[in-house]
Amino acid sequence: MLKQICSIFFVAMLAILMAGCRHHQPIAKTTPPPPPVQPAPAVDADAQFLAAHPDWHLTIEGHCDERGSEDYNMALGQNRARQVMDALVREGVSASAVKLISLGKERPFCSSANNEACWSQNRRAHFVLQKKERASMN
Repeated sequence: MLKQICSIFFVAMLAILMAGCRHHQPIAKTTPPPPPVQPAPAVDADAQFLAAHPDWHLTIEGHCDERGSEDYNMALGQNRARQVMDALVREGVSASAVKLISLGKERPFCSSANNEACWSQNRRAHFVLQKKERASMN
C-alpha cells in the first residue's frame, strides 16, 4: 500500500512540475529602427522671402538627435541641411546665398527626455538669417 501511495505521489508531483514548466517562446531582442527619413519641408514661403530680400544671407544648420556616433550624426546633419538647401534652390534661391553647417547632436532643442517625442524635436534644419555686409566704399 505504501508503494502505491508513493507511486501516486510521484506521478502527481511529476504532473505538477511538468505543468509549471511550460515552454515559453524566447523574447527576440530587437534594435529600434532608425528614425524615418523626413522629406524636406515645403519651402515656398522661405524661397519667396529670400528672393524678396537679396541683402540677407541664409545659413542652414543641420541637427540630429542624440543617438548614433559623432561622425554619423555630423554626416546626417550635413545631409539634412543639404536636402533643405536643394529644395530652396529648386524654388529659385541662389545656392551662393546659402551656407550649410552640420552641428550633429551638439545643440538639442529637447534634452529633458529620452524618447521619440524629444528626439524628433532635435532632428531639424535650423535657419539662421544674417544681413549681408556691404563692402565699404573707401
